[in-house]
Parts: sequence; structure tokens; C-alpha cells
Amino acid sequence: MKNVVVAGRGVIPGPPGSPALHTSRQPDGTLVYDVVIGDYRRPWNARSDAGRLAPGIPKESLWAYQAGGLEQVGFVYTAQGFEFDYVGVIFGPDLVFDPKGNCWRGVPERSSDAG
Repeated sequence: MKNVVVAGRGVIPGPPGSPALHTSRQPDGTLVYDVVIGDYRRPWNARSDAGRLAPGIPKESLWAYQAGGLEQVGFVYTAQGFEFDYVGVIFGPDLVFDPKGNCWRGVPERSSDAG
């Protein structure tokens, strides 16, 4: 059974100077836990240009297949094409629920998605 958390672009920024969509890598190849929501802490999935990764950390293209990916947060672009048993989704400020209209609304000016 494969469970995964997927977040949209720009939902949770990375550390200063790093891309928002992928986690930073420590010199020892471990990933930075830059997705923090209360007590929940996880790294973004590894970047394709991350270089040497610590043992057990899958490359970007394999994060959803390998066990080490369970400890990472993927995003919409790296999760496409995979099948999961369970998925948790983190919504950012660019998608809000409108209780009056009882619907979800996109807020484009709050999105950092260039695509």
C-alpha cells in the first residue's frame, strides 16, 4: 500500500534562496525538513540535480516508488502518472474554500505557479 502527501506549487516555500518545489540537500546528502505544518515535518522530494543523496533517499523520478519516498512530500508535477492507495493534499493560499458558495475558489494572485 502506497501513501503519499502531495502539495501544489508554491504551497510551502523552501529555505531562503532555494526553489520552493524541491527540498534542499545537506552536504551529507540528507534532505532538509522544510515542509513544516504544526508538528508535521517532512522534506520535499529530492531535486533531479541534487547530486549525491544519502542512502535510502530516492532520486526525484523514483520518490513515489521507493520506500524512502514515504518520508518525502511530492508535488503535483512529480506525482503525475503514479497510482497511490492514499493521498494527502496540502492546499496553499491560492486555493480557498468559500463557505458562502460552498465551493473551492482559485486565487491566481496568490499562486507562484509559472506553468
